[in-house]
Amino acid sequence: MHPRLDSAPPRERDLERRLLLHCLIAAARARDPETVVSSLLPYLEGFPLGKYNRAVAQRIEELLLSARLSSETRSALHSRFRRLRDPYMPSIDDRI
Repeated sequence: MHPRLDSAPPRERDLERRLLLHCLIAAARARDPETVVSSLLPYLEGFPLGKYNRAVAQRIEELLLSARLSSETRSALHSRFRRLRDPYMPSIDDRI
């Protein structure tokens, strides 16, 4: 399990910021919603308890709900997203 960013050593905080920046630049360059989501997921993979997880996860959820994706693509991306998030932040639907 990864420590929270606040208690992480400076090297890990720096790595998290670099990965976040890389993912955000890749997402900004993407031309379609599928690539944007795919560009952001590595941040959640690398730092499942990172400082910016909430913002990144919210952006991914917004894209999955509003983007023009085929049902197959949406399902695949949503499954990948949930596999990353469920151990730390289960879906509200699963908790009700």
